[in-house]
Amino acid sequence: MKILQMTLAPVLLGLISTPAIAQEKGDRPAVVVAETNVVKATVKDIDHKKREVVLKDDEGNTTKMKVSEAVRNLDQVKKGDQIVAGYYQSAAISVKKPGEESSEPAQADAVIRSGKGETPGVMVVKTRQVTATVEDIDYSKREVKLKGPEGNTTKITVGDRVKRLEDVKKGDQIVARYTEALAVSLAKSEE
Repeated sequence: MKILQMTLAPVLLGLISTPAIAQEKGDRPAVVVAETNVVKATVKDIDHKKREVVLKDDEGNTTKMKVSEAVRNLDQVKKGDQIVAGYYQSAAISVKKPGEESSEPAQADAVIRSGKGETPGVMVVKTRQVTATVEDIDYSKREVKLKGPEGNTTKITVGDRVKRLEDVKKGDQIVARYTEALAVSLAKSEE
């Protein structure tokens, strides 16, 4: 249940080759992918001083994790409590022509946590935007060579779900906007 940090190549490669919702954004090719998961686990063990919790899911798998100081009221959590975690991630990949400005911020973070004395819970939202330039493109093989913001290059194969690949040209910029949110709360049991 940790927030993942993605780099440009895995995001683009994973999203373009993964089954996705293919859409067109205005007059530009674009792909949007979203996934939501809810996980329930039971607190198998907890060390309040070290802020470490061992969670056991419905399949018997256990995970030991360090709980951030951002999570208030950890002292209320005890062995046997049920934890509910909701995880959402989405990515939007679009094409923009050279010189087009982007009004979107490159990154944004938000942390929302329960108040002192309330049931423990936290929600963390992270959004990152990375732009790469099309260095070369082979339409017959559906391969695109991209140059990232730090000068790194990668070649990716674009899946069939991406329509209008022929509209992407050398020099165009590929913008990948990745958002993920993790919400964790304690499901208090009635005693």
